[in-house]
Amino acid sequence: MVLALLRASNYVLIAVGFALVHGVSIDPEAERVWSERYQGPMSLSEYASTSGICLYTTNGCYINVPFGESFTQASGARFIFDGEFAVVLQEKRVPVSVIPVPAYHRSSFPEREVQHPFTSIGVTHTDRCRISPIDGCSWVCTFCDLPCERRYKKRAKQDLMEAYAAWVAP
Repeated sequence: MVLALLRASNYVLIAVGFALVHGVSIDPEAERVWSERYQGPMSLSEYASTSGICLYTTNGCYINVPFGESFTQASGARFIFDGEFAVVLQEKRVPVSVIPVPAYHRSSFPEREVQHPFTSIGVTHTDRCRISPIDGCSWVCTFCDLPCERRYKKRAKQDLMEAYAAWVAP
C-alpha cells in the first residue's frame, strides 16, 4: 500500500514536471467548461511567467502550466474535463483544481469619461496582485505611438485603492 502511494505521488510529480516544461494542450471540453463556469479567459497571458493556467493538485502542488505557446500543441500532456479537471499524461490521469482569472479583471474604471480595464492598474495571478502606480511610457520612440496616446503620469490614489479593494474582496 505504501509503495503504491509513493508510486502515485511520484507520478504526480513527473506529470507536473512534464506539464511545466512542455505545457499542455487544451481539450475542447475543458475549454468549454472553463468558459461556462468562470466566464473569462484561462489566462491573461500578460507575462511569460504568468501566461499559463493556474492549477493545483490534490497533494497541494501549485503549477502554472503553459498552454498558448506553439510548443505546447505537440505536448503529450492534455488538460481535460471529464466531470472534473485533470491533466492526462500517457493515459495516466492527475486530478487538478483550477485557480481562475478573477472576475474583477472584466471590470473597468472611468478616467476622464473613458472606461479603462482594471487590468491596466492591477493584475492578479494566483495569490498576488501587481498594482502599477504609473501609467504610460516615458520614452519617445520613433517606432511606437504609446507616448503620444498615454503620456507618463502617476495614477490617481483612489484608482489604485479601488484596484486593491477589488483584489481583496471575497
